Amino acid sequence: MEIEKVIEGFKHQQRFSILLVEQYFEFASRLADTFVLMSKGAVVASGPTTELTEEQVKQHLVVWHMHLSPREQEKLLIYV
Repeated sequence: MEIEKVIEGFKHQQRFSILLVEQYFEFASRLADTFVLMSKGAVVASGPTTELTEEQVKQHLVVWHMHLSPREQEKLLIYV
């Protein structure tokens, strides 16, 4: 993934912090050093990424499958 390479490059520069908001567990766990898992605006787990389990993510991740037009999808913003 090209974006993954870009983020890795920023990490190696160590010039600033990166806040990665991501729903894909595998992608986020490859890039992040630490994590904060939130549900309904509250922190439910945090710590080193090596301690984050897929089960924790599945417990709090909500995925909605909707049949929307591309225009409707652009307008949709879901906070979990």
